[in-house]
Amino acid sequence: MIEGQCYCGEVRFTVAEPSSKADVVFAGYCHCLSCRRAHAAPVYQVAYLKEHLFAYTAGEELVKHFRKVEGKDPVRSFCSNCGSKLTIQYAQSMPGCIGTFPALYDEASQKNLPELLKPSKVNERESCVLDNDVLKLGK
Repeated sequence: MIEGQCYCGEVRFTVAEPSSKADVVFAGYCHCLSCRRAHAAPVYQVAYLKEHLFAYTAGEELVKHFRKVEGKDPVRSFCSNCGSKLTIQYAQSMPGCIGTFPALYDEASQKNLPELLKPSKVNERESCVLDNDVLKLGK
């Protein structure tokens, strides 16, 4: 079981280890305009999993949700205490899935990330600005 938390530690969650490739929709890096602005970073790591693998274990009452345009994806969730981004969901294009951020996983989980959650792709939307060669996933 993977454990994680927000920056202040008030919101905690678990991610059950995926048992098959069908449990993981995307594990990689994104650097599209929306994500760069939401994370205030040039690139970030995300793992989109089947929703049943994710559960809050503490502080769920502190979780707030933000949708930039009503009725449109994505919905971003964050800790209302410290502001940490917790999850992202695309209910229209990826129903039943939730995006988690491995940077929030506890250190032991980050060091022993299951193979299916290791970054293997780079988002290539047209709003991405980095040359994907910068993000090579070489071994």
